[in-house]
Amino acid sequence: MDIAILKNWLSVLATVLSLGAIAYAWLTRRSTENSGRLSQAEKKLVEYDRRIQSIESDLKHMPDHEQIAGIRIAITKLDGGMQRVEDLISAQTRAMQRVEKHLFEDHKGQRG
Repeated sequence: MDIAILKNWLSVLATVLSLGAIAYAWLTRRSTENSGRLSQAEKKLVEYDRRIQSIESDLKHMPDHEQIAGIRIAITKLDGGMQRVEDLISAQTRAMQRVEKHLFEDHKGQRG
């Protein structure tokens, strides 16, 4: 084999290897950048997952629509009951004031 032909083939092989190394470096650089981005996205995903689990846990302990409606009805009943108690106390206060007035007038009549 001729040295000139071997030299030509070696230069072609060196060029191909250089181009292959450049392509490999370019592809792995993109892969490294993407793996960094994927790592950041995974961290955010884990954080979001924790937040969602926390919210779901809180929602399990909250009343649903039917329970809130029941609470509203119970509060309305309590409000009506409190109004009746206020009316009774008002009536008793008026009765006590009349008794007190009568006692004072009776006491003035006995003195005078």
